[in-house]
Amino acid sequence: MLSLLQSSKFALQGFAQALQQELYSRNILVSQCFPPDTDTPLLASENLQKPHITKLLSESSATVPAATVAVSAADGLQHWRPTVPVGFDGWMLATLTAGMGPAGTLVDALVQVLTLGLWRLVALFYVQYWYRGVIARHDTVPAKAIATAGARSGAGAAAGEERGGRAKAAVGAGSGSLSQPLVGEDAKRK
Repeated sequence: MLSLLQSSKFALQGFAQALQQELYSRNILVSQCFPPDTDTPLLASENLQKPHITKLLSESSATVPAATVAVSAADGLQHWRPTVPVGFDGWMLATLTAGMGPAGTLVDALVQVLTLGLWRLVALFYVQYWYRGVIARHDTVPAKAIATAGARSGAGAAAGEERGGRAKAAVGAGSGSLSQPLVGEDAKRK
């Protein structure tokens, strides 16, 4: 389910922030990369097995070439940035979820503090777009079709029941790209 993927991403961010605090005294810095769907053979294979709702949500943002993600990640490690966003969506997500984590530069800190309200407003529009557009399209697919697609993918789908004219189904999680904590001894404090 999408909820498993999202909760693991959220946990990974907390893990990266805690790891940063634990390793700071050893002069080891941790960066977390926020890549979107990345154009790789793994993504192509995953797209064949994704649950319907995940496909719809993935289609709402662009796929980025692997080289772009690699360059961003390497640059983030070389110049130590606690968050390494890729693209606008990644930057917005990194800004919105900075929490108690360190800011890479004074400019990053000021942007986070001064624009957080604006990015929260933008995020609310994103969520409404997903609920009213993407998820509404998903809810029009009959439960049997979703369950069949999930069963073909080996995701362990189970058909749900009809309630209020909307088909419901439980679909097991497929693999997805997660935000990756990047740890490197080369990313030393200056």
